[in-house]
Amino acid sequence: MGSVLLGSKEFIEKCWYYKFQLGGGMHQVGMLAEACIYALENNLERLAEDHKKANLLANLLSEFEEIDINPDLYSTNVIYFSLNEKSKISQAEFVSSLKMKGIRMLLIRDKIRAITHMGISEDEIYQTISEIREIFNV
Repeated sequence: MGSVLLGSKEFIEKCWYYKFQLGGGMHQVGMLAEACIYALENNLERLAEDHKKANLLANLLSEFEEIDINPDLYSTNVIYFSLNEKSKISQAEFVSSLKMKGIRMLLIRDKIRAITHMGISEDEIYQTISEIREIFNV
């Protein structure tokens, strides 16, 4: 939600001009702040559930010979993994195949990121694993 820009005064002024030309004014920041306040006041207690689901996902992913992941590294709801040489598809193809099945993971450089949250059930974790089995033809 923020950025840092370094340069001469003329450069900064030119950047500000283009920022606003492209609609870069952030006028809705109060709405984002309110969403954060709501989450802190109403959902903090249940974060442990998201962490538990991420741990389940990491452990299930570790059972695939095509996937490199150390489930012991993850104690929050964000996990990272990669495909190894045993995979017959690239990581980009893997993420794309999941997306076609309605499962969103993100390829960031050489890792695939998965996040669990209150909108993802344990059953959906198992469904994701089932879809991955299909992708790998296991």
